Amino acid sequence: MKNSVLDVEGAYAVRIGGDEFIIVGIGITKQNLKILMTKLCQLIQSTKLKYNKENVGICISIGVAELIEDDVGTYKELYNLADLQLYKAKEA
Repeated sequence: MKNSVLDVEGAYAVRIGGDEFIIVGIGITKQNLKILMTKLCQLIQSTKLKYNKENVGICISIGVAELIEDDVGTYKELYNLADLQLYKAKEA
């Protein structure tokens, strides 16, 4: 994940615990961040892991929120909105 965001100036990947990560995009529009997340999804989905002598695919769910476009005032609101979007993605 870190390697995939290194090419994008202002993007940083951080593990927040367990299997949850945050990618912060400073100065990146929501649309460009969605493009980055789509590429990340494709990269992860193309990765196969060996499990019980079989290749197993993996996938991820992503929620995206943007401070100005989504009109949030605090980092906590931003996090909560991204978390809500994440659960919508998981449901889909």
